[in-house]
Amino acid sequence: MKNYNINNYSTYSIKKASIVERVIRTLKTHLYKIFSLCGRYQWFKNNLDFVVKRYNNTLHRITKFKPINVNDSNAILIMSNIKKSQKPKIRQGPAFHAGDYVRISKYKGDFYKGYTPNWSTEIFRIVKVNQTNPQTYQIEDKHNQKF
Repeated sequence: MKNYNINNYSTYSIKKASIVERVIRTLKTHLYKIFSLCGRYQWFKNNLDFVVKRYNNTLHRITKFKPINVNDSNAILIMSNIKKSQKPKIRQGPAFHAGDYVRISKYKGDFYKGYTPNWSTEIFRIVKVNQTNPQTYQIEDKHNQKF
């Protein structure tokens, strides 16, 4: 390895490639949506180029830039946007109100795929907003069964 000027080292961390793995998960999420719409798994051959192009041309919520527009000249602005996004946001009042229709999040264990749907297919109606910390809601399904 010395002949090729390769420096081998370890991070000694359980988080190895979190940024890259997050991008891969995002790409898989987009692919999974296409697969769900098509009703079958047409793998990378037909969809990967489209999904990567769409990803690179999508404005990212945290950086406020499209990946295709990121370069050395705007790196400081991007880092500033990232730091701003890390400040905790305090919610003023409940996010939802009685009568609103919502889906509930699915519990996912350690070995569930991140690109599968995170929300129930069933839609619920909020019956009551509970004044708790954190905010909780009483919901009912389409058969008026309360949860």
